[in-house]
Amino acid sequence: MIKILKDEYALSETEQQAAMALYAEMMNATNDGKAISPMNFDKKAYQK
Repeated sequence: MIKILKDEYALSETEQQAAMALYAEMMNATNDGKAISPMNFDKKAYQK
């Protein structure tokens, strides 16, 4: 059981690093007067 938890934690660390890298790039995009727009997902529109 402990090995499974360690393996899952190791996987989550990789995912956390990827998420932080994307976040950093998003923050960099707003430097020097640049702007970003949020992406919204409309589940109802997607299903039509």
